[in-house]
Amino acid sequence: MYSKILTGLFLLFSLTCAAQIKITGKLVDMESKPVSYASVLLLTSDSLLYQNELTTKEGDFTLIAKPGQYLIKLSIFGKLLYRKPIQLNQNIDLGVLQVNLNNELKTVHIVGQRPIVQMENDKLIFNVENSPLKSGYSGLDVLARAPRLQVNGDGAVLLRNKIPVIYVNGRQLYLTGRDLASYLSSLNAEMIQSIEIQAQASADADASAQGGVVNIILKKPVKGLSANVTASYTYRKGNIWSDYLGLNTNYGSDKWNFYTKISYGKDKDFGTYQTSKLFSNQSRNEADGLFNGDKRNVNLLGGVVFYPDSKNEFGAELYYNNGKGLYTTPESLTVYEPSLSSISSNQRSENFKNKVWYWALNYTFKLDSLGSTLKFILNAGHHENPSDNATNTDYTFGNFNSSLTIFNVNPLSDYYVVQGDLTKKYKNGFQLKTGLKMSSVNRDHQLNTSIFQAPDYLLSSYNKENFTNKENITAVYGTLSGKTSKKSNFNLGLRAEYTDFSGKDKINAIQVSKHYLNLFPRLYYGYTIAPKKTISISLARNIQRPSFRDLNPFVTKENDYSYLQGNPDLKPQFTNSLDISYQFPKQSLSFYINHTENLIAGVYTNTGNITYYKPQNFGSQSRYGLDYSYFSNLTKWLYTNTTLGAYYYQFKNGDLQPSQYSFNSNIYTRFNMSKTWSADLLNVFNSRFQNYVVSAAPQYRLDFSLQKSILAGKAQLKFACNDVFNTQRDKNFSTYENFSLDFYQKRRTRSFLFMFVYSFSTQQKIKNKAIEANQEIRGRL
Repeated sequence: MYSKILTGLFLLFSLTCAAQIKITGKLVDMESKPVSYASVLLLTSDSLLYQNELTTKEGDFTLIAKPGQYLIKLSIFGKLLYRKPIQLNQNIDLGVLQVNLNNELKTVHIVGQRPIVQMENDKLIFNVENSPLKSGYSGLDVLARAPRLQVNGDGAVLLRNKIPVIYVNGRQLYLTGRDLASYLSSLNAEMIQSIEIQAQASADADASAQGGVVNIILKKPVKGLSANVTASYTYRKGNIWSDYLGLNTNYGSDKWNFYTKISYGKDKDFGTYQTSKLFSNQSRNEADGLFNGDKRNVNLLGGVVFYPDSKNEFGAELYYNNGKGLYTTPESLTVYEPSLSSISSNQRSENFKNKVWYWALNYTFKLDSLGSTLKFILNAGHHENPSDNATNTDYTFGNFNSSLTIFNVNPLSDYYVVQGDLTKKYKNGFQLKTGLKMSSVNRDHQLNTSIFQAPDYLLSSYNKENFTNKENITAVYGTLSGKTSKKSNFNLGLRAEYTDFSGKDKINAIQVSKHYLNLFPRLYYGYTIAPKKTISISLARNIQRPSFRDLNPFVTKENDYSYLQGNPDLKPQFTNSLDISYQFPKQSLSFYINHTENLIAGVYTNTGNITYYKPQNFGSQSRYGLDYSYFSNLTKWLYTNTTLGAYYYQFKNGDLQPSQYSFNSNIYTRFNMSKTWSADLLNVFNSRFQNYVVSAAPQYRLDFSLQKSILAGKAQLKFACNDVFNTQRDKNFSTYENFSLDFYQKRRTRSFLFMFVYSFSTQQKIKNKAIEANQEIRGRL
């Protein structure tokens, strides 16, 4: 099958490139120095623009056209340098064209800057480098203040209360949880050019991107060496503190770019929690506890990009993360049946390590002057998360035996990704993109349990796991986009994914095997009803596959009253979504509908007052919502980025049909008090919301920061107070068949941060005439 697909792509490429003629040449001045970034126009015989190119840094240019009569013009800053009619029957080399640049051109300057926020079809683009967030923030801080996005207390990025897939420079990051949060925190605002936010992923993105896509575009290097150093210290009440130190370097030349990123972070965590389980027979279990954590991690990243010529680009990147931590959780558990039955003191500790690395290779070949490309990506990575968890249960009341148990867990994962994309651009503005992506994930999971029986620990036959899982996904996709008129544009896409999953329980000799083929269409249509005012509609279908662990048929004991289970019968969940948007200057308004079938959710069942937590395909859910975003400089000294949302949520599973109206807001405000002083406020509010059977209480947070630019703008001092009023906490209530669960947790969230950022550069100055320097600015723009 793969050979047929590749043959089809090759034939498609061959047909589009047939019967085209190449025009080449080189533009130099009277001193034989290259004239860079001059405009090269190719006009048809009736004076219509056929192609528009720029000369390279070396003054070279290449045009591709069909046979016929044309007029070629070369100009710079509006001044005509060269003009010649040509008849194209075969490839033509115009040779070296020498032109006279008069002195008037030396004083010409180009000033151009993109708006802070702009819309490109269904993408919202936040141009960080032109925003108040361009320095003094971590990558995670920038995302928390970007339009439409939020970052929750666990460091997860949210788009419409869902977790999007994170890309960097168009390449997907295969990181999750604290690994992803650590990576994003190690970035800084000085590295980021823009952030592309897409509520519905295109067909060329994985079908599992049901939360949308966030693509972080890093700045392209300029010639010379640049670097920045970031140091911060965060204090919370009770000597709960964090520190961070990071160094980023970048070296650019005409054909090479080298970059590195090194960071070290240490973070302490503290909080309290209470849970209450009330059963239909009037029994109840009540737990009170606290957790105290200490985490450390090191991030290392290095990469190189090589540009041998204007058509070829090679890239390589290597990332390594090494982390470790210790969490201790003392807890008191009281059981009533319905009168007092037992009281126990549980001391839990988790000593974990975290090793993550990946390497990535990519190659891009520019097929023509219109921007058509052929791109290949190779990616491989390894995740290793061993941990030792100890639970000491001491009964002070009741007819139960005390116990001391150690759980040794060692999950290992390896993944490999191969991807090839062909993007063909046409003269009429249409673009066809086809691709093939194959990914493979291998996971090995082992759990050994030891129980203390004086004087030694003995391996237990229960609570023992040994699973291997393998998942192969092959995807073929294609998109067609373009303009059907001056006012309308579209993007049609179709993606097919074949999933082959196999798992084996080595202890119980149980095998799980699943194979399925799914199609994922995607449609976008936009219409410009007035200048800078566009209305659009988009439709998409997505998938969420069960996690490897959920598919394993395990049973794990947390304590005498709580067990965890896997479910090998889980099916993937599917989501269909509709989005209707209206974009106008500095604002956007969206109405959306999401409907999910075969919802994967963790569900509690019980036998008496013993509970079992198991993932299930648990009914369906729908969400009907409105999003409004406003982003603008209100005055020269005041900038705001406001996102407001309201939605209605409904869950259905038989007679169980809870629903909820909810509201959320994310308001970022920046005050420029002088050229060197600034302050900002971030208000985040989520009203009460529903998630299947779980009802969560409202959440609110206010962050404040004050910044001072020093050393002629090369350094930033920052003071911040996060969660000023200490209001952030988690509180939810859920109802199941025979019991209800009430949960409350409060972390030490109010913090005081001190940060210092210093940037320096040894960029090589261009010694040529002023026009050459200005031309390079034009080329970068």
